Amino acid sequence: MNNNIETGSNEDKREAVNLGVNLSNQLITTALALIAVVGASSTFILQQKDVNFLFYICAGASFISLLLSIYFGGKGINKARNEGFKGNWNLKITKVFFNRQAISTFFGVLFFCLVFLLGTDKESKLEQSQIETNKLINLQLQNTNNALEKINNFQENSIKNLE
Repeated sequence: MNNNIETGSNEDKREAVNLGVNLSNQLITTALALIAVVGASSTFILQQKDVNFLFYICAGASFISLLLSIYFGGKGINKARNEGFKGNWNLKITKVFFNRQAISTFFGVLFFCLVFLLGTDKESKLEQSQIETNKLINLQLQNTNNALEKINNFQENSIKNLE
C-alpha cells in the first residue's frame, strides 16, 4: 500500500477525497445542531442571568462562526464534486475549504463556551419579595423602636416632673 497520495491509484485518491467529504458532512451536521443549541442556551441564559454586551458579541460570533463552517464545508464539497466529475481526485483542491470549515467550527464552539461564563445570576422573584419584606419589617421595627423610646422618654420626663 502506497502512503504517497500523489502516486496512489485513482481509486485510492477518490476514497481519500470521499473521507474528507464525509468528515465535512459530519461537521456541517454538528454546526447545525450547535446553532440550535446556541439559540436555546442563549434564551435560557437571558432568562436566568443579567448579561452585558460581551454576551451578545460571543453568542453572535458563535452563530456566525458556525454558519461560516457550513458555508466552507459546502464550498469544499462542491469543489470535490466538480473536480471529481473531471476525474481529478486531488486532496489539495479541497483542503483550504475543509481547513476553514474546521477552524470556523472550533471558534463557534469556543465562543459558545464563553457565553456560559458571562453574566451574573438574576435574583428570583421570591428572593426579591423576601428582600422587600425584610426591608419593610426592618423599617417597621425601627419605627416601633423609635415610638417606644419616645414613650420611655415621656414617662421618665413625667416622673421627673412629678418629683
